[in-house]
Amino acid sequence: MRLLAAIFIFLSAPFAFAAEEWETLANCKLSKVDYMDGDSFHVECGGKNYHFRLYFVDCPETDTRYPDRLREQAEHFGLTQEQSLAVGLKAKEFTMRMLRRPFTVLTRWYDARGASAQQRFYAIVLCDGKNLAEELVAAGFARAYGMRANFPDNTRSKDFVAGLTRLESRAMRARLGAWSKSDIETKVASSEPGDDPLLTSQAVQTEQIVEGTPRSETKDVIENNNEAFLESFIAQNQSALPSVAPNKPAEQIALPVSTSKSLININAATPAELDQLPKIGPALAERIIEGRPYSNIDDVRQVKGIGDKIFNEIAPLIATE
Repeated sequence: MRLLAAIFIFLSAPFAFAAEEWETLANCKLSKVDYMDGDSFHVECGGKNYHFRLYFVDCPETDTRYPDRLREQAEHFGLTQEQSLAVGLKAKEFTMRMLRRPFTVLTRWYDARGASAQQRFYAIVLCDGKNLAEELVAAGFARAYGMRANFPDNTRSKDFVAGLTRLESRAMRARLGAWSKSDIETKVASSEPGDDPLLTSQAVQTEQIVEGTPRSETKDVIENNNEAFLESFIAQNQSALPSVAPNKPAEQIALPVSTSKSLININAATPAELDQLPKIGPALAERIIEGRPYSNIDDVRQVKGIGDKIFNEIAPLIATE
């Protein structure tokens, strides 16, 4: 609640627009004529059409254009690829419902890239006093994964991610959304919250970010995700699902990357510590050190050899302080 209060104070304050600073778009409406999925959609505001991608979260794909990503998402939730596609469609439905009334977009106009011919930007979306990223994770339709950004009120991104991790753990426990038929449920502790393998000390310290958020208007959506969700949804929407090759069961289901280890401070890490990051060898570690200091994790993109694929893998694992 403190986070949302700080954001709304920010929204009502005078604002100077400049590169890398946050811009607020109020009274936005979802464009229903453009392509969308759970975390990426077109917005109409002030007579203009914008394409936005949510910070912090990743919803399952709704088609098979990116087979590697589809496979990774299916493994994360412990699903087959067909089941993951079904969840992707349900996530899209959830987002459409959340954005059925005017909402607010906060963006720094940072390029999110994508398959669309129209440029896409990362954004934070607030609807009816709720953060869409939090709502998607809480309902089991997204994982805490992807591009981060410190909030306008200077709330650190890693603290917000810790809060999302707690929400993801709760959705897993309650078997909501993608977790309703997930094989990963065997990895969930069923006793005390302190035993939860997905919680970190940071999540406990930042519980005020996610506690107390009213969810009355989305309660009916969340409660619909029970044990029979995937079978019934796939049966009802079979024609909408693209065909996929059978997915070989994963030998080991990966937990959210943001909790697999402590965040590595790219402004202070040693070459050996940087070498622990995926796809970062001795040469790239040295270039990262040479490029210090970094004001935010986005800056590491400027290091030669770190493209989108490598950055997306290391982004959930790094920090600048």
